Amino acid sequence: MSYESLICTQLQREDDVFLWPDYSWCFRYELIDHSHKSDDYEVVYCLAPKWFEITWS
Repeated sequence: MSYESLICTQLQREDDVFLWPDYSWCFRYELIDHSHKSDDYEVVYCLAPKWFEITWS
């Protein structure tokens, strides 16, 4: 594995956030309950600056 691959690899955590264009969101562990929603979401990884903006607001 190259150094660049290691840098770009992000571990998945249960607390990652799935964010839809309408700004609704859920945690990774809740995703199964949101199967009715579209698949055009953004994954915001746990502890990223945007994650704090979403979960602490």
